[in-house]
Amino acid sequence: QARASVPCSALIVYVSEENHTRRLAHAIADGAASILSPKRGEVRLLAAHEASFQDVLRADLVLLGSPTINAAVHPALQAFINSWPLRDDSARGKVGGTFVTSGG
Repeated sequence: QARASVPCSALIVYVSEENHTRRLAHAIADGAASILSPKRGEVRLLAAHEASFQDVLRADLVLLGSPTINAAVHPALQAFINSWPLRDDSARGKVGGTFVTSGG
């Protein structure tokens, strides 16, 4: 059965201390790339320290991944989120999501 390609771009930003979140981010990126149109879509995978608000603006879909630290997002990912201008509506209308990894 053929799958329809979706014309959009995805940005996946993550923090990973022990590679669990990084591996999950790569698996999500692979899945997204399998359904995005190669002509009009792309998947960008960046560590939080590599990403900027400009990367967010260029994407239609933004996914953020983090290990849980004391039931909260990793401070490096929170710093990335906090760098976004609060009064700037240019990111309005984006599709967003999150994913986390956690120990037992």
